[in-house]
Amino acid sequence: MSWPFATKELWEMYGYKGFGETPVLRDVLYEEDGPIARVILNRPEKRNAIRRAEGEWEIAAALQLATANDAIKVIILKGNGPCFSAGHDISAEPHVEGTVAPGNRRGWQHMEKNEFETALMQSPWSCPKPVIAQVHSHCLAAASSLVLACDVVICSDDAQFGHPAQRGNGPHENAGIWVWSLGIQWAKRLLLTGDLIDAQTALRIGWVTEVVPRDQLEATVEAFAARMARTPMQALVMNKRFANRALELAGYSNMFPTAADLILARRKDIDPDPEMERHVRDNVRDLGMKAALEQRDSGRP
Repeated sequence: MSWPFATKELWEMYGYKGFGETPVLRDVLYEEDGPIARVILNRPEKRNAIRRAEGEWEIAAALQLATANDAIKVIILKGNGPCFSAGHDISAEPHVEGTVAPGNRRGWQHMEKNEFETALMQSPWSCPKPVIAQVHSHCLAAASSLVLACDVVICSDDAQFGHPAQRGNGPHENAGIWVWSLGIQWAKRLLLTGDLIDAQTALRIGWVTEVVPRDQLEATVEAFAARMARTPMQALVMNKRFANRALELAGYSNMFPTAADLILARRKDIDPDPEMERHVRDNVRDLGMKAALEQRDSGRP
């Protein structure tokens, strides 16, 4: 997938006005240190919740900065504060306000938007240079799929993974990557329940590459990145491309437009489902965000 990920018109359709300009990163920190770059999710007060479009774009833009610098060989993706990330910032989601989306978009425009956002969240996969995810504590919802788009995932022993929103939602944009990475049984197990798994389970089923004590996580990742950076750039890029291409030839990239099609079915203006609306919109409106999520996760109707 080439950069940029979309046209200027599509960016502006979804409210972002900075297309083509030098990236101004607000939600993400970007650092360079010799051959290693660090992309750091930096909304600790929001548990590094990722804003749709804007926050996703900043991750992709930071990866592009690392790609454009020939001195950078390896990229570390991590989170600042108490956890890696709680997923998308649902406090800014359209359903919170009881609307489907800004404006009067047709179904095909929703599908285009979903494909656009999916491309952004797949930017670690598309980045030609290797990306290491450094995960601590919660790695939930969209963030759990984001790390699966990375090339290596190293987590602390207190890490937890999963997508609790599946308890009251339809398929998410990157659900297919779970099938590829975790296998069909574990993907269904997690998608159908929204349950979380711990670090050792994540290691056993292939979500992560290595689990280390929390106080050793940063040193372990930095040492691994330095080891990887000793490999010539050409070898790093070609080996990553070879591995990615093997999955793409098997149909990996076809999953995402399929997910975008399915997501259309859960949009209010296409196929309203009273039970799903109650889970997603009405409970937030009537109970408030915190109470609505607690009820969703309790298993009570």
